Formats: sequence, C-alpha cells, structure tokens
Amino acid sequence: MIMEKSKTGRISVRVNSKLKEQVENIFEDLGMTTSQAITLFFNQVLVHDGIPFELRRDITRLSNADSLALIERIESGEEKLVGPFNSVEALMSSLLGDDDDEI
Repeated sequence: MIMEKSKTGRISVRVNSKLKEQVENIFEDLGMTTSQAITLFFNQVLVHDGIPFELRRDITRLSNADSLALIERIESGEEKLVGPFNSVEALMSSLLGDDDDEI
C-alpha cells in the first residue's frame, strides 16, 4: 500500500524577534525545527484535550501602585513588617500569631 503524503497547513505568526531566536536555539539543541516543535505542541493539545500545561496568573506580582500602597501601609504602621528571624522557633511563633518572642 502506498501512503499518500499528508496535507499540511500554513500558519503565520508574529512574535518578538529575540524570543524567536532564543526558542529556535533551544529547538536546535533538541534536534528539531520550529515547525516540528509547533507540531509537537499541537499533538499534545490533542492528547490533553487542551493546553498541555497549567495556565495561571502570577498573583505574587504586585503592580507599582500596589507596591507603593503597601509601603505606605507599612510606614504608617497599618501593616506589620516582620523578620528577619534568628531561629525557626521565632519564625514559627510569628506565623502562628504568638508575638511575645523577640525577633
């Protein structure tokens, strides 16, 4: 039986040139082309029936306005800044709300 050559589709995407160069270097080190890497990603989307990795917001990042507001609350005494700690016991005491220990 003779296998037909599978049809391919073309995708055109604009990405940051530095990002493109960096990932292409990684793909090259892995022995694959960008096209092969994208095909691999597409296949994994099918296998996982969705994006093949977790997507989430980085909630630890504060905006500049949030950072400035936090600094103001700390400086006014409204927000308590703790640490550094001299021992694990002092850290645990602070975490558990027993603030009688000296830091």
